Amino acid sequence: MKDNGENQSRNESAEHLTAKRMTEKWLQRYGFVPEIEAAVPGTCRRADIAVQIGKRMQAIEFQRSAIAPELFHTRTTDYLRAGYNPIWIGLKPPGVPKSAVQLISFEQLDSLCVSFKPLPHALYLDVKRMKWVFISAFLFIQPRKILIRRTDHSFEISPDILFTRTGRLLPERIDIDTCQSFLQIWKRETYLKRTQKYLRITPAERTVLSELQKFQLNLNCFPALCNIPLLTQYTMRTAPHLWQTWFVLTVLNRTPVGTALTLRQLSYKIERSLPDLGFTVSANNVHPRDRLRPLLREYLDVLCEFGALQRHFNGVYKVIHHVTVKKAMTTLLDDDAYVLNRSESRFKQYAKANA
Repeated sequence: MKDNGENQSRNESAEHLTAKRMTEKWLQRYGFVPEIEAAVPGTCRRADIAVQIGKRMQAIEFQRSAIAPELFHTRTTDYLRAGYNPIWIGLKPPGVPKSAVQLISFEQLDSLCVSFKPLPHALYLDVKRMKWVFISAFLFIQPRKILIRRTDHSFEISPDILFTRTGRLLPERIDIDTCQSFLQIWKRETYLKRTQKYLRITPAERTVLSELQKFQLNLNCFPALCNIPLLTQYTMRTAPHLWQTWFVLTVLNRTPVGTALTLRQLSYKIERSLPDLGFTVSANNVHPRDRLRPLLREYLDVLCEFGALQRHFNGVYKVIHHVTVKKAMTTLLDDDAYVLNRSESRFKQYAKANA
């Protein structure tokens, strides 16, 4: 039996049932032996579909709507402990059906479907159009808005390629045109953050405001180095200008110059502090600490480029300069332009390296 967070077959939507039957027949056509509502040994779980592909059992789960992150992690952990590879497939592909860069609403369901190997991507089944849909090349705009590349594939593609050689189906990570489009949107969003009027604030904003007020500043006055566009930002739902400001004011600027910061300790500290700070990471099958580490590493590396830190060893950084916090708005706007220009160069280098 499935637990209370999981639907019984009789309560599943027609779309969910159709997806299971379609996928079962598709797997059978390729010579596989799928089992619907298969009991997973050693657990109380029943996978939507269990099937052996290669040397490993796969537990395919279709999701039409989001589930609680705690339930998601429990189910994922149960499958892994039983020796099954969980494959989460969404039934509501975002964006429009064409292979193109698109700005989408990135909801919790989309986050749950994200897999990080071989490249970050999410997989969906469009039941009506009989298409497999990938979204990848994630670029964070705001907590529920993200720039992605959508790629549609025939339903009749080989299961072996779809599930175990996914890299063949994913487009290049991020090209130069995508970077330019992204940074134009980022420039506009940054200006909006500088001019936004706050009628009510979130717990995360309250956390950051309390730190800025120590300098007689409001939420519009975050340092430009605290709004850095990062390739891995999609793993954090809290906006970058909030968590980066908190990091600079409470960690970097309170660490004496010449002192070392270690990535491992920082990620552990932040992961433990998330509930108190009001910060949230995206829900998926990776431990929060492991999701934070690539994001923090990228941000610390950027701070090295701007001279605030110096990289000593892998994961070890030395504080070189503290970040100036109290500045006039005109100066902050100039700083924003400078940071964006440096970011454009960094993104273009990344795009060329992955062309």
